[in-house]
Amino acid sequence: MFTSQKLRDSKWAKEIRGKKIVDIILMSSFWNGIIYALKLSGPLVHALREAITTSFNENESKYSEVLKIIDKRWECQLHRPLHVVGHFLNLEFFYDNLEIEQCVEVINDLYDYIMRLVPTIDKQYKIMEELTAYKQAH
Repeated sequence: MFTSQKLRDSKWAKEIRGKKIVDIILMSSFWNGIIYALKLSGPLVHALREAITTSFNENESKYSEVLKIIDKRWECQLHRPLHVVGHFLNLEFFYDNLEIEQCVEVINDLYDYIMRLVPTIDKQYKIMEELTAYKQAH
């Protein structure tokens, strides 16, 4: 999206703020920071859930509402189709967990994003061909 011709031709790409944003998004350190934050927050949420469960002696009636709030916040923050697509296209996650390719939700979100961002059938087809090469690690 940030390297598309459509963005480069837009008024936003010519503004200083637009150029700064594109520079930040394209920096590998930005994405490394995102991965770092996710690797930290995932275990924290897991530990928090476990600690809550343990402190109420696994009496779910005493903590289930709190866990629902945590789950809702987690889903709201990180469980979006764009995150799913990013997870799929992240080499480390994809090749460490090849079952991701069998997950209907992941594949549906991926295809939905392709169709949303790429309006022409020819380009969508080309992306599908590239995905096949990606899945086979070519």
